[in-house]
Amino acid sequence: MRDTTGVQQMRHTFRVVRGMVLAAVVIALVWASAGLSSTPRPKPHLRVLDRAPLTLKGTYFRSRERVRITVVTTETRTRTVRAARDGSFTAQFDAVAVGRCGGLALQAVGAQGSRASVKVLQQADCTPGLGP
Repeated sequence: MRDTTGVQQMRHTFRVVRGMVLAAVVIALVWASAGLSSTPRPKPHLRVLDRAPLTLKGTYFRSRERVRITVVTTETRTRTVRAARDGSFTAQFDAVAVGRCGGLALQAVGAQGSRASVKVLQQADCTPGLGP
């Protein structure tokens, strides 16, 4: 009779080691792909393109997100827009014109949680009481 216990033990050890190596490779691949996809997304951003009529550009909002924009000057105005596929939008407030000596505050809040705000202060060369 042949002694096959040694051969069987080697086969078993080989299977266990092969399974451990395969599991390590799978874990490494999952970990690497998670690291690649977790690049931080830029924060939503607002900027003023024009002051008369007031025109705004929003970027880095979520794709197709409904965004409510609030403009505060001497009065408060709101408008709702939908971001494009790339998360950008342009909004124009025809009834709002802000001179170089006027300040304003902007806030954009998306339905999916995106938020951006900005304050535009009056120009440094504006003397109080003299107007634009």
